[in-house]
Amino acid sequence: WAGLLREAHAQTADGEAARTKLRIILEKLQPPADDEARWRRAMVQDIITAASDYLALRPTHDPARVPRSNRTVSSMLDGYFANPPKATSGSTLKQYLKVRHHIDRRFGPEDVKSLTRGQIRLWYEDLIETRSLSMANLITAALGAAYSWAMLNDWVSDSPCTKLKKAQPEGRIMIWPFAIESAFVTWCDENGFEDVADAVVTGCYTGASQIDMCTLRLGDFNSDIWRFRRVKTKQEAVVAWLPQVRARAERRRQALASDGINYITPDVAPFLFRRGELTRGPHHSKTIGERYREARTAVMAQVRIGDLPELVTLHELNLSDTRDTCVTRLFLAGIPLDRIPLWTGHSQRDAERILRRHYLMLTEEGAQETAALYERYAAVQNLALK
Repeated sequence: WAGLLREAHAQTADGEAARTKLRIILEKLQPPADDEARWRRAMVQDIITAASDYLALRPTHDPARVPRSNRTVSSMLDGYFANPPKATSGSTLKQYLKVRHHIDRRFGPEDVKSLTRGQIRLWYEDLIETRSLSMANLITAALGAAYSWAMLNDWVSDSPCTKLKKAQPEGRIMIWPFAIESAFVTWCDENGFEDVADAVVTGCYTGASQIDMCTLRLGDFNSDIWRFRRVKTKQEAVVAWLPQVRARAERRRQALASDGINYITPDVAPFLFRRGELTRGPHHSKTIGERYREARTAVMAQVRIGDLPELVTLHELNLSDTRDTCVTRLFLAGIPLDRIPLWTGHSQRDAERILRRHYLMLTEEGAQETAALYERYAAVQNLALK
């Protein structure tokens, strides 16, 4: 305690790192749990009190914490959100705004040039422990985006948010088996959820995300190729329509008369359409997700009473899993890894990460196929495997 407090008095980057560590320790400090702990706490209580008082005084009395200009972290965030880069999607900005208060509370009054990579890395590690890995990544991504804005506007020459060696969450390890896809799509077509069936098939065979497939118009099927730029990442993708997806588009085209909407031309009609007097019109990402969950809940109700046993594991699958499913199926079909991102709009790194996450699942399937082949070979050669 004494050594850390002594280091915290230094007006250097090491001193700031010690002060950051001291704040974290004080925030986490819990009351003693037993007699020995109470005795140990009493031995250093005067130093703990001195440390707490020292940090409480620093915002007003320490020149290192008094902004040297109006360019504070909070004002940088104001500038970023007032004029974000055009390539930044609305959903990303919405997520960043939700976590802004964490940054303001921790670094708000600091001069933008005073933050160091070491400070942010230490804070990042604490966020992982006190919040979660995904939250830590989101918060530091928001701060990094603001620093990128500051660099473009000549507030700083470098960003302390780079090279933080951030960890990546494991993510879901779920793909749609062909049998479940087929059974669920059939059920949807027979029970008034044709729009959900359209989305599942489109996701499994194009790799498009929910928001991207919601941009589809029937005119997009007039060509053999769907070339689009992903709404969220602006990554370009080029998809050749497969018969499964074309069949869904043709079904939708034949059902236009039941929409109750007079289109100037059928080509402008939305592919994913929601019916209802108040909700009639094209789906967007949220509504198709809600519609999928409605269909899944209805299916699971039938599963619980003994019907549709082939869909017993459907509750584990999300509509968003169709995107990773497409990557996996392309790989299993023998498509070279460097060509998969061109089809799905993933980055090369994300495509590799998906396949790496699914490696064990693919290995299990491959092992079962190998076992079946080996058994047939053994039977031909009269080998006793038992």
